Amino acid sequence: MEPTRTFDLLTRMQKLYADKKDVIAGKENGNWKRYSAQEYIDNCNWVSYALLSMGIKKGG
Repeated sequence: MEPTRTFDLLTRMQKLYADKKDVIAGKENGNWKRYSAQEYIDNCNWVSYALLSMGIKKGG
């Protein structure tokens, strides 16, 4: 399945890289931290939950 929407990318990432422990990395306190696909998806979901709880939604 080719992604057609932005949020389809997370599902694709999970399918392609489910076994990898370091799909993406970022710096935390000056040190590199690696994230698995599931950790990255979980963090994206937490950000979306926070935005929803602040009243931010589609079209608004």
